[in-house]
Amino acid sequence: MNTAQLVSLITAVLAVFAATGALIFKTGKWVGGVNEQLATHSSLLRAIFQELRTMRQDMGIMRQDMRTMRQDMGAMRQDMGIMRQDVQQLYHRLSEPTIAKNSPRRLSELGEQIAEDLGVAKWARQTAEQMRQRVIGKRPYEIQEICFTYIYNEYQPDPEFDIAIREAAYEHGIDDRSVLAVLVIALRDEFLSRVA
Repeated sequence: MNTAQLVSLITAVLAVFAATGALIFKTGKWVGGVNEQLATHSSLLRAIFQELRTMRQDMGIMRQDMRTMRQDMGAMRQDMGIMRQDVQQLYHRLSEPTIAKNSPRRLSELGEQIAEDLGVAKWARQTAEQMRQRVIGKRPYEIQEICFTYIYNEYQPDPEFDIAIREAAYEHGIDDRSVLAVLVIALRDEFLSRVA
């Protein structure tokens, strides 16, 4: 095959492709196919954008839920702190070395020694006089609870007595709460002696 024949063959093939393309374009087959693909892609893009909007809303809800969970966790931490304090108070009430393990509670030998060293009897008389309205009409166990609550939650010793409490705890190898338990029992006993 010579060059002229090859050129005419290529020209003929290109003419056939051009005519077929023109025919497809005129009949709308090519345009319709592209339009169908564009429509499919457009609906697909709309679906993707809708899904993204939904995901964005869900993420907003999740953020709000996480904030609520953090608040709940904070409240739980506070509750756990309160519970820990309550358990510690119960433990100390049950295991004070200054209180004998019988009922009604009374001072152990160590508790009596600390009471004498601190002059707790005089303190109990003065404090009972100030608090007498709180115990009017109360039963002995209620008086004891009032004394526990007062000593462990409200009582603020003067600086001199506070130092004496701390020194007594140090000298006897116990904690301050054990010395405060002596004050509870002495105050309760003072109230009960007034009622009897």
